[in-house]
Amino acid sequence: MITAMQKDRRKRNSPMLKQLLESKPSVTNKMQLAMNSFNTISRSRRYTGQMASPLPLTEQDVIEHISIHGCKSYEPDIIIDIILALDNEWLTIETARRKAEAK
Repeated sequence: MITAMQKDRRKRNSPMLKQLLESKPSVTNKMQLAMNSFNTISRSRRYTGQMASPLPLTEQDVIEHISIHGCKSYEPDIIIDIILALDNEWLTIETARRKAEAK
């Protein structure tokens, strides 16, 4: 969206684009590789219960991913911590979304 707005002459100087650019986080290649790993591992997430509640990822899930794909961004012990922290945050957001949806 930001790239498209930057290419459009009419929207290039808009306040909305300036606000989006200010709030856009700076992501390094290493961070992007870690996020890609999290997304890949999340695809094999297990769910439980009648409402299909997501279960947290385990260290074993991350270790299996590392053994198959390798670890190009961070040391294995660090990537495990990163993936599990991202998962905790995702679970918090997902729980809040489900509660709001249930109301």
